[in-house]
Amino acid sequence: MERTLEAVPAPTQASDSWRAEVGTLFEEARAADHTQSVLDSYMTAGPLPGTSVAASMTISRVSMTVADGHSTSDILLARSLAPGAEVIEVARTAAVLVPLESAAPPVDRSARVLSSTGAFIEVPGHADFIIAIVFTVVSEHPEVLEELRHAERHVNEALLTLFRALLATFRWADADGRVLPSPEDIRG
Repeated sequence: MERTLEAVPAPTQASDSWRAEVGTLFEEARAADHTQSVLDSYMTAGPLPGTSVAASMTISRVSMTVADGHSTSDILLARSLAPGAEVIEVARTAAVLVPLESAAPPVDRSARVLSSTGAFIEVPGHADFIIAIVFTVVSEHPEVLEELRHAERHVNEALLTLFRALLATFRWADADGRVLPSPEDIRG
């Protein structure tokens, strides 16, 4: 089923410009994605109440070229050697959670990236691709006082905990809604 994106509404106030900018950047990336590897994207409706912090999540399909004798699990294991990486289980499959240090700031610097984390997940029965989920937390203030940075760090940590909890709920299902077995169950 093909999905279409609607245009991001124009900002209604000055502090909304970063939301429109991020949405526009996603639309541009999606339009340039001729392989249709970006599957979906989610974004908070605005900053979390009482904060200047919002989050987004982009889900993509990453094509893999598996070398002779190496599985997607081996490739994920290699990815787990990155600084700060952690091997986790998502939907009974191998996954690697990696802090992405090189998150690009929004173009007009109307927001500041607090963190960007990638989850790279093995898909049962598919050696030719993995799923990548990038979870990004931003502040709508390009610069803040040090005492506010402390509060932002706490909100960021809470959102990362929420992201981990979300990953724990994943299940692979077939077109009929049946939960798929884990790769270990498939391999026997």
